[in-house]
Amino acid sequence: MKNALFVTALLLLAASSEPHGSANANAVSKPSTNENVTIDFDNVTNGVLTDYHEHGFLVRSREPGSWMGDYNYGDPAPFIEFTTPAETKSTKSVLIKRGAGSFSFQSVDIYSSITPIPYQFRGILNGMTLYVVTGTVPNTFGNFATVTNPKAKTVIDRLIISVTNPSTCCTNPVGIDTIVLKPVAASAGGKTN
Repeated sequence: MKNALFVTALLLLAASSEPHGSANANAVSKPSTNENVTIDFDNVTNGVLTDYHEHGFLVRSREPGSWMGDYNYGDPAPFIEFTTPAETKSTKSVLIKRGAGSFSFQSVDIYSSITPIPYQFRGILNGMTLYVVTGTVPNTFGNFATVTNPKAKTVIDRLIISVTNPSTCCTNPVGIDTIVLKPVAASAGGKTN
């Protein structure tokens, strides 16, 4: 009798599970609100960056046509970048938001081929700027550098990441990759924590 109950329980459990190849197997996963998520641009296309969605977040260029997806490099590849002509200084930004939800910003990897990398993080909640973090990463000689946000516990609903390509002798690419964010759960009243 025990064996019959055990086999019946296994059959019921198997019947209630979705098969591995079901339609939901390819659905975009919603992150747990207790875990960090990483925007790593795995699905970005080579060419001009348009609205990019990953893990329920939107990444949008603030200067349309300036950011490009690049499958040939990254941390790991692909990543997004912009290029500035020789003897020209240029700052470009991306806006990151999570639908109507809030989140905190943990870190980002930034890159330059041949220059130091000035950056700015602007955290916004309900239209009000809560923090502006600025700094400069020394020349990474073509490598990525992880920049940790010192305001990582601050809850926001919009993030603007700006990087500057300083004036230099040559054409120079600057880019970002591996944006680490932490979604925040909505309270019962529909407001965010």
